[in-house]
Amino acid sequence: MPTPRRYSKRELLGQLRVEYLFSVHELPNVTSSSSRWEILGAFLKAGEGRAERLIETDGGFLFLQSIPGRRDTGAIYAYNEATKVFLWMRFDRDDDLNGADFDRAVWAYRLLQWTRLECMAKEQLLANNGEEQGQSLSGLKLGETLLQ
Repeated sequence: MPTPRRYSKRELLGQLRVEYLFSVHELPNVTSSSSRWEILGAFLKAGEGRAERLIETDGGFLFLQSIPGRRDTGAIYAYNEATKVFLWMRFDRDDDLNGADFDRAVWAYRLLQWTRLECMAKEQLLANNGEEQGQSLSGLKLGETLLQ
């Protein structure tokens, strides 16, 4: 009897593509003095969803948004507080993720790095130039893996 093939965690969700979704300034009722929790609430309200899973870091949030009362309707997003942007973590299987998929993806794809984007940009500039030269995140390409 042949042994069943074991799939890697990356094979289960497919290729990761990170897409810019929008700035917090595009959310209704969000001001410069809004807390990160108010910003998250505005995001969830705009999408008529709930955060099924959430990881808070110093740099922001990584969360699974799903439609209340419907299984396997989730998508993974990152909120980067330093840049005030939301990013969509897209996989070959879009919008049908669940809590177990989120738990696997966080580890397999190192998704927490996207809440640290500003810190990573500065580290990359320091590593490349020996000093920061006033560059910003605009020079980084989304989808590029910055952590090795």
